[in-house]
Amino acid sequence: MNIRLRILASIRGGMPAQITVQDAASGVLFADEGEFIPYARLGYNAQLGYFDTQSLPDAISDCENHNPETIHRYGVPDGWQAYVWLDADGFPHQLGELHQVADLYAALGALLLRGELDQEPVDEFDPAWGQNFDTADAVAEAIAYGYGDAGDEARLADTIRAAARTGRIRKACQRNGAWSLPKLTFRDWLVKSSEEKRGRPRKENA
Repeated sequence: MNIRLRILASIRGGMPAQITVQDAASGVLFADEGEFIPYARLGYNAQLGYFDTQSLPDAISDCENHNPETIHRYGVPDGWQAYVWLDADGFPHQLGELHQVADLYAALGALLLRGELDQEPVDEFDPAWGQNFDTADAVAEAIAYGYGDAGDEARLADTIRAAARTGRIRKACQRNGAWSLPKLTFRDWLVKSSEEKRGRPRKENA
C-alpha cells in the first residue's frame, strides 16, 4: 500500500494529523508531536506506527512511498516531443512541449514557495474543462436517453435551447453564440424533464 492511502485512512479514522505542504514538499503534520514528515521519508509498521525513515533508517516500513504522480512522453506517431502527466488516479493530462513543462514548473514553484496564484477562480462548470455538450451533442444524448426520436432533432434542439435560456439547465452559457451545456446539469434536466413528461395525463379526444 502507498503511504498516502495508509495515512488518509488513519486521518479519516480520527488520528490527529493533517496532510499539508512544507518547503514545497507534500507530507503529514502530526498534531500530537507538531512534527512534519514529508511523504518521501514517511514510513509505517505495526510496531512503530508512523515514523521518519531518516531518523530510523533501520526500521522496515510496510508501505511504499513513491510519488504516484508520473510524467511520460506523449506517444504520438509523428514523433512530437511532448509530455503527459499521469495523475494518481491514472488520468492523463497533456503538459505540452518541454518549454511549456518548464513554464508550468515555474508556476508551481511560485505557488508552493511563495503562495502566488491567479486570483480568478475556475468554476467547476467552466466550458474550458471540455466536459460540456454543445446543442448537437445534447440532442444526441437526449435521444439516446429516450427523450425524443430520431428525425425530430430540430424540435428537440429548440427545447434544449429554451431550457438553457430560461435557466432550467444550470450553468448553461453561450460562447460565440453557441450554447455550452455542462453534462452533469444537462443530464439532471433531462431526467427531471423525462419524469415530468411521463407524469402528464394523456389528452383525450374531444
